[in-house]
Amino acid sequence: MINQDRIVLAELAASLAKGQTLTKSEEEQLNQLLIKYPESRDIILNMIEDQQVVLDFNPQLTNVEQEWNEFHHLIRDSIQEERKVYPWKRIISIAALLLSIGIGSAIWWKNNQEPNYLIKTNQFGQHTDILPGTSFAKLEVIGERSYELKESFNFNEGVHGELSYSQNLKSEEKDKNKIHRLNIPKRSYYSLVLSDGSKVWLNSESELEYLASFSTKERRVKLKGEGYFEIAKDPKRPFIVETNLMEVRAVGTAFSVKSYTDEPKVILTEGKIEVTSNKSKIALVAGQKVELLGTHLQMDKSENEEEALAIKEGYFNFNEKNIQEILDDIRRWYGVDLVVKRPLGAKKYMGGIDRNVTLGELCVLLKKLTNFDYVIEDEKLIIQ
Repeated sequence: MINQDRIVLAELAASLAKGQTLTKSEEEQLNQLLIKYPESRDIILNMIEDQQVVLDFNPQLTNVEQEWNEFHHLIRDSIQEERKVYPWKRIISIAALLLSIGIGSAIWWKNNQEPNYLIKTNQFGQHTDILPGTSFAKLEVIGERSYELKESFNFNEGVHGELSYSQNLKSEEKDKNKIHRLNIPKRSYYSLVLSDGSKVWLNSESELEYLASFSTKERRVKLKGEGYFEIAKDPKRPFIVETNLMEVRAVGTAFSVKSYTDEPKVILTEGKIEVTSNKSKIALVAGQKVELLGTHLQMDKSENEEEALAIKEGYFNFNEKNIQEILDDIRRWYGVDLVVKRPLGAKKYMGGIDRNVTLGELCVLLKKLTNFDYVIEDEKLIIQ
């Protein structure tokens, strides 16, 4: 981050910390800086919410204790004694110093640490191996704050289950009924129970947007990526999954939706659904699938129900997939960059494997399956 950006970001954060309201142009400037430098978001949130700066770096790298203590006391005292006049320029200067060091050190620390999922090994014919992904998600309550969900989380009662929402939300949450956005980064998966009791399993690089408490007319969610849905029965309120190119409407059923590309696919495993796209509509029964090919929906018998269940049950399913599709799944789950040094072809394969194996072990299977060579170098998977 250049120095001028650091100073502007720190000054805006300090203004918020002392209770000032930003102008519209300042808000837009702050939003642009947070988008440009996402590493600074948590530092600033902690500063504003707790009236202190929490630095996500090793304090031994620099001597800022004296400045930090002064900043802490000035902020705290100013809130407790509003009539007292304090040197806010000094506070902003200290904030700029601390945020500059904190943000810069956080970025340096991140860039100079080897990921803990990389393993040095001679097993499986590789010099480096990569551990599988884990359960992780980022939950954003729009207009309020964000949570990192490393294990399980109950929105009403604290940590004690999976991410779940009760139909009996606390009164203050019902009044707000904010939009919630659950983001699943690469190397991750997560499941949740919505307020109506419906269950959703989300794959890597996916996002689900929904109301904490559904309306009385419908249960609508927006999906990017891939999810498997088990819908709670409620004839009065259809459940609608909206993607950028199609819409799935159900009452009580189970199905998967895959919408990573411009050719989304739905596989129905239980019940009945309606799929709509480009003003055309198709009704499906269990055992059928529909794909959007160009601008037309194409329905067919599903010969591969295991593909729909793979997210929920935790395995890779290679049936009826070409190697590029298989590699895309691997890239998301292991967080690797693909380096392809040979033609891949359009051949479809059969098979599958548990997703909890290391990438090295999976490469042994892929070599048998395709007769290609797979080499892991740091966070790259090279196909040659």
